Amino acid sequence: MRPHEAPTMLHRPGGDPKVEAPVHRLSRRRLVVAAAVVFATVVAVLVALLVPQRTGTPTAPSWRNEGVPCRSNPLTHVHHPTRLTVIANCATVSGVVRKVQYRPDDGNVHLTVAVDRKFRRYLRSANQGVLNVEVIPPDARYVIIPSVGKHATFYGAWVLDRNQRRAAELHPAWRIVPDGTPVAQATPTPARGPGELSVAAHMPTAVTVGEQYRVVVQARTAAAAKTTAASEVHVFVEITNAAGKGVRWKAASTNSLGSASMDFIALHAPGTFVVHLYAGKDGQTVVLTKPLTIRRS
Repeated sequence: MRPHEAPTMLHRPGGDPKVEAPVHRLSRRRLVVAAAVVFATVVAVLVALLVPQRTGTPTAPSWRNEGVPCRSNPLTHVHHPTRLTVIANCATVSGVVRKVQYRPDDGNVHLTVAVDRKFRRYLRSANQGVLNVEVIPPDARYVIIPSVGKHATFYGAWVLDRNQRRAAELHPAWRIVPDGTPVAQATPTPARGPGELSVAAHMPTAVTVGEQYRVVVQARTAAAAKTTAASEVHVFVEITNAAGKGVRWKAASTNSLGSASMDFIALHAPGTFVVHLYAGKDGQTVVLTKPLTIRRS
């Protein structure tokens, strides 16, 4: 009993008064706070149990050599490769596809994969329990993209992405084998579109250092001796130097007139370069190369 509290006096008929201890009741506010604390504790325990919290030295799944070549330099043709830390040039992982998305900002196909239990220990806390698998434009014509809900095996480079809080990724993935498909037959079959896809690119062959230049792409489909503009054709442009190293990248999609344009600035030392263009729609892919010379002003 606190000093300022008076005892409750109960009078019984014909008897002495009985002293009863004060009754303490939790206020509604205290009950709400207590419930919130319990709920937060339960959530924290569930997250710790279900989401990998690996923050130590990163490791990668082993490579399963099943006729799929391992690349000695897996980041070739990957845009802005310095953002990626390669843990293993080649790794193999399997799981169920939860999401498939084409990203127009980088031209890659992003797959969100719930990996099988034996591979979860390789994920980082930033992965939040799933793995990002990316197929880059130069590989897209050779890679099967499974539908959502499909279980598959993925082959590629195991990396950490600095732009994604060092989450683990399979980036790039150059072979995907859906369950029930032999590895040797895991190549895409072009879908039946409205016609054969054709692409033309227009750009200068020479520019001076610091000059802005434009790459204009025109896509069309031909069927029954008739050609029409091809809209929503995904276009990815990569510019490589004489050593074959990528120095500029851009992605776009054609409009209703079948046209797409990308602006670049010649910010590199004078020399010879190659412009690689990858265009695709409905399983059809067109690849073009154009020479480019950067001259002194």
